[in-house]
Amino acid sequence: MPEPGSIKFKAFHKQEKKLFSLYFDFESLTLPYHRCEPNPSTNESSTQNYQKHVPCSFSVVTRSEFEDYKEETVVFSNEDPDKVVKTFISELSRIHVGMMECYEKNQHPIHMSEEDEERFQESTSCHICSKELDWESKKNY
Repeated sequence: MPEPGSIKFKAFHKQEKKLFSLYFDFESLTLPYHRCEPNPSTNESSTQNYQKHVPCSFSVVTRSEFEDYKEETVVFSNEDPDKVVKTFISELSRIHVGMMECYEKNQHPIHMSEEDEERFQESTSCHICSKELDWESKKNY
């Protein structure tokens, strides 16, 4: 526990470079619900839904750290909300396949010198977050 008045950074995962990024946005129409009025004599709390969000379009933008990944922007619009959702899921699936193909192509083994390997084997703390390590946690860190 840090001393009072001191701050300790914990979100180390946010410092790591992301290989792929996906940004997406939905646009929806807000349609009114046809509903009954609550009974005031029951004196019960109730949530009243008054709008339904119906998807009508989406856009997806992809980015990657890999130079050979073809970044793209997908925009889709349709009157049928089911078609909008199905197309969105289909596009995400297609994009995922492309990202995984690129990732597999760009996997390279780590070539460590004997000195690097020795330093790794003898390390007792993480070089990123300084937490103490043991052999099991090093293998799965």
